Amino acid sequence: MRRIFFLVFLLLTSCTFEERGKELCSSLGPQFKSALKDYNSQRYEIAIEKFDTIINILENADSNCYNNVTSLWLRGESKRNIGAFISARSDFNRLLLINSKNEWGYVGMGDCSFYGDSNYLEALKFYEKAIEINARNNSANIGKVRSLEKLGKDSLAIEYITKVISFDQKDARKYYLRALIKKKISDSEGACEDIKMSIRLGNLNAKSKLEQWCNNSTP
Repeated sequence: MRRIFFLVFLLLTSCTFEERGKELCSSLGPQFKSALKDYNSQRYEIAIEKFDTIINILENADSNCYNNVTSLWLRGESKRNIGAFISARSDFNRLLLINSKNEWGYVGMGDCSFYGDSNYLEALKFYEKAIEINARNNSANIGKVRSLEKLGKDSLAIEYITKVISFDQKDARKYYLRALIKKKISDSEGACEDIKMSIRLGNLNAKSKLEQWCNNSTP
């Protein structure tokens, strides 16, 4: 589940505002956990309805509880996941109006540009904004690589993902993505090496590529 649990833990324990705001934040804890459970179970439409309720309560009460920010972000993520990109973009934009340094707001905007509009140049700019805030944001880094590849900048994409792999050499997804780009530029040997590494790190879905590209060799 992408980038959820650690951040939610921090945000749920960060209500340090006036007493009334603290009480409201605390009272909404069970509703938030229920919405989060639906989000993590990919019941996005149900999650959106529950986040709507939380956001409306907090906004009407003029409360700054961090549950509001988190709910806004997760509602945007849920909308993005069901393809409601225009509405999702609105939520991510609101996040950035609240805090212009919210890296996930920029990632969300990048995802909407990439998947919703096929505007890869705009997506790249948003992902790079997120990377400026946190150079190790996996979602932003992978988004940047995919945007570069879509823009026909395959060599730059390989160069950048190689740098990203150096941050975490045990992420099977990154080797798989690099393999796809290497294969595209006819580096079959390099693609096979990365496919084998991806499989060794647990990406069993890469086995089909191994069979297609690498003469059924073992990883």
